[in-house]
Amino acid sequence: TERAAPRPGRARTPGGRAGPPGGWSSGAGAGVAAFMVPAAVGPQTAGWASRPAAFCGVVGMKPTHGLVPLDGASPFAPSLDTVGVFARDPADLALLLPALGVPLPPAPDRPPRLGLCRSPQWPLAEESTRALVERTAARLAAAGAGVVEVQLPPGCDGLFEAQRTVM
Repeated sequence: TERAAPRPGRARTPGGRAGPPGGWSSGAGAGVAAFMVPAAVGPQTAGWASRPAAFCGVVGMKPTHGLVPLDGASPFAPSLDTVGVFARDPADLALLLPALGVPLPPAPDRPPRLGLCRSPQWPLAEESTRALVERTAARLAAAGAGVVEVQLPPGCDGLFEAQRTVM
């Protein structure tokens, strides 16, 4: 959407899914999914890259805050803004990230360890979304990943509201 406006733009999700392709980086996600471009970048402030990637069925990633320069970008919430990246395949990210100045770490010598956190926002997700997260965690564990339940530390209850205030 233009200038990270909080209203859907004209882009639509490739592949027939009804509705917009996920929000503020929707054009980047839709462009990659529709094979218009092999990879793309888009603003990432509060899920603006992860949602379009998920809605469009492509790979999306939010690099660590500050790792990719925001030169030339219009700020929305500078303490939260970063650059999201999109591709159709994780291997493509290995090509895109170094071009953006993001160093790739060496391949790990052990299976990944992942935390599954059911934050205070968990009940707000649709049941189908919660079920998909649960199935994905189980599949990752079955494939050898270490999946552990994690809890937010005390004092994090207001993070969702704080993020909205900062934005």
